[in-house]
Amino acid sequence: MYEIIRVFTVSDERAAQDTRSTGREQVMATADPKRDAILTAAVEVFANYGFRKTTVGDIIRAAGVSRGTVYKHFEDKSDIFEAVIEREMLELLAGNREAVERETTTRARLRAGILSHIDGTRRKINILRVMREAFAEVTPHQTERMQKLMREGVALFRDTLELGVEEGDIVVDDLDATALALMHAVKGLFISAVMDAWDERREVIVDGVLDLLMDGLRPREAAAR
Repeated sequence: MYEIIRVFTVSDERAAQDTRSTGREQVMATADPKRDAILTAAVEVFANYGFRKTTVGDIIRAAGVSRGTVYKHFEDKSDIFEAVIEREMLELLAGNREAVERETTTRARLRAGILSHIDGTRRKINILRVMREAFAEVTPHQTERMQKLMREGVALFRDTLELGVEEGDIVVDDLDATALALMHAVKGLFISAVMDAWDERREVIVDGVLDLLMDGLRPREAAAR
């Protein structure tokens, strides 16, 4: 389980760099419906059989396309898997950002972002288990890709904190470091979500974390005098 967290949040410290630029990149879906169909089928196949046991032939049959169509878009099984992980994580990040942007206060934005992130990750738990299996074989070839995704996740927290500072809700001396700290906190919540009765306690747990966070980030008027 901890290896799953490690895969999903690879290279935290490097990912925290340059969040202002990468955090505002648009998450765009592929415009090729056949490529999308292959990836959609591959998610289910990888989740069912694991990385090692899955073959390109399994994915071809599940997608209902020709072998030539698959190899037009992907070099091999590892290439398909990397594209699957990238799409799954981009979908998760896009959902997180949409949840945050619907809210109007700093606390509500942080709450929505954390809940969306953990709930979305739980829905993708099967593919994350496959990521754990394939870590040694695939991840070294996609370090740059995963770092880009991580930067996007940290940037969402940074943008939310920056807006809160602008609105006077909170005080943050180092936006990048605080955003990274929030990402680490979410990792801890994710472990709780997977191992405990998260569905029953999800909002209570997140509210407790936010109480601690917001009390520490509120403007310190007395100290400023």
